[in-house]
Amino acid sequence: MTVRLLVQLAAVTALLSGVVAVPKPPAGDPTISPSLYDDFVRVTKYAAASYASQCAMPPNNSTVVRYFNNVSTDTQATLFRDDTRRELVIAFRGTSDLQDFLSDFAQTLVPFKAIGIDDCPDCKVHNGTLTAWNSVSNDVLWAMQAQLLYFPEYKPIVTGHSLGGAIASVASASLVHFFTSLKTYTFGQFRTGDPTYAAYIDQILPYPKLYRVTHLNDGIPQTIHRSSGYAHHSREHWELEPFGPSNTFKCSPGDDQASNFRPGVAVHNF
Repeated sequence: MTVRLLVQLAAVTALLSGVVAVPKPPAGDPTISPSLYDDFVRVTKYAAASYASQCAMPPNNSTVVRYFNNVSTDTQATLFRDDTRRELVIAFRGTSDLQDFLSDFAQTLVPFKAIGIDDCPDCKVHNGTLTAWNSVSNDVLWAMQAQLLYFPEYKPIVTGHSLGGAIASVASASLVHFFTSLKTYTFGQFRTGDPTYAAYIDQILPYPKLYRVTHLNDGIPQTIHRSSGYAHHSREHWELEPFGPSNTFKCSPGDDQASNFRPGVAVHNF
């Protein structure tokens, strides 16, 4: 799956969600640097590549270390290693079949019980997302620990698109307890937990350790509303068209209503 296809999927989802207003640049929110935008583009390629069962040409001249596939939850991820940039990237696949849609719609908020999580007893997260992560978490942790034992100077990165972005969020909360230098980039992530979880993520993965990237009128970040008890965590970076750093905005921290509900902007994270 190419980056262009991810963008096309976002546009289709926006139409299906009824989000058709033309967004306008947010007043007061700064744009990002070309170097950060380049990081987004580079990491997006891993998120896109995770949709492939076998990646014949891994992105960014990287190497596939291992594929993960839990049949019972239909959860897939790919571990890449970039020996040039010295990065170890775990990318979670997003929604691509019926079982994934069932995970998407398992929206009951449940206690956040996962490896490494013993410091947020009141956090609640999306049931389908947590179930998906817990089904592969031990294998992912072991594989990353093994790689970083041999390559201790490599930087661990977590990413994913759509459902994969939500899994990347909860996975990062677990993995940062083992890899303190971890960075996370989610693309088109839906709201993944309650306000306590959102605040917890902002605490353990403060900017610039986590980037939550949304695109134009992508409907996925809008699909689970605050009224269901959910909240987005920081820090949203909203890309408009035409693509580029001068049209990608660093929004206010958290699930900011001024950003999400600005008149004439559509509702890029409604």
